[in-house]
Amino acid sequence: MIVIGITGIPGSGKSTVASLLVPSRNIVDMDRLGKTATVMSRHDIEATFGKGFFDRDGNLIPRKLGHFIFVKHPELIPKFNSIVHPKLKDLVIEAVQRKSGDEIVVVDGALLFELGLDSLCDKIVAVKAPLEEAMRRFVARTDYPESAFWNMLQHQLPQEEKVRRANFVIYNDSDAENLKQQVENLRKILVLPSN
Repeated sequence: MIVIGITGIPGSGKSTVASLLVPSRNIVDMDRLGKTATVMSRHDIEATFGKGFFDRDGNLIPRKLGHFIFVKHPELIPKFNSIVHPKLKDLVIEAVQRKSGDEIVVVDGALLFELGLDSLCDKIVAVKAPLEEAMRRFVARTDYPESAFWNMLQHQLPQEEKVRRANFVIYNDSDAENLKQQVENLRKILVLPSN
């Protein structure tokens, strides 16, 4: 099994690159697992930040929690991360282990280096995008204000550091066709079958 990590800042286009590189069944989506880790952390979150972030069935209300942490109280981001990230790391490791029968597995996540999950990966691809463009994509996708994007970035490795530590870089600063061509070139270098 080959494990490829795809990382980058929010809005850089890493999930698009992951989906172009391999079929969805081969992708470990850290954003999705992050929601699971947050639900698993409900008790600690309510004890630390108060109630109201989960519905009566125990389901996370992502926008409410995200707005509270990333918009209203960014000073609480380190505390939130300290609660959720250990569970997220365990979930990602378990998900990769469950896919051990697959020839290739992609771990798609902004926090690959921050959580030490780069050690799971045989190769790491950083997706680099202009900050303002990444911010616009993030706002369009999440409907959070611009401040949430900048607040999140304060608690991640800088984009240039992710690029420096990666084995390969995809530049998402042009059009969709250019991005597809870069991914196709990467597939050839990694000797991956076409999707």
